[in-house]
Amino acid sequence: PLSNLSIFEASSPIWMNGAYVPGTKGISGAVSTSAGIEVRVGSGSYSFAVNGLKTPLECATAPAGDTLVATCPPGHVISEIAYAHFGTKIGVSEACDDAPMTMEGSCSIGSAKHNVERACLGRNSCIVAADPVLFGDDNLKYCPSYDLMHVKYSCNM
Repeated sequence: PLSNLSIFEASSPIWMNGAYVPGTKGISGAVSTSAGIEVRVGSGSYSFAVNGLKTPLECATAPAGDTLVATCPPGHVISEIAYAHFGTKIGVSEACDDAPMTMEGSCSIGSAKHNVERACLGRNSCIVAADPVLFGDDNLKYCPSYDLMHVKYSCNM
């Protein structure tokens, strides 16, 4: 995840493409740690955490009656539920990308996103039961069946 991060001291790069860039006066090295990046300087070292760094969008899918498992890389937590669908899979694109899900001809439990957020936000991983009864939603009487739970989420350091 730190491979796309660049750090500069004044206008000189010290971290690019996931590695230390030598050549800046006063800086003798830099390493990635589980907590962030540690930069070694003439008088010792200083560490700083990289906040706001998101991984590419992640996806998790589970058939009705199973459990959905959402997991982030080590050192990351689930920071956003971009989309959550639990209902019929007619017209639902399961592609894991930034495009919005299409739901034409499908129905979904309205509280799906809220329930997934409650179970997952701020955690490295979470498990959500794909059981419409557990969602306690009025949509149960409107959707004839529940085939699929599909979630798109972001991880953040």
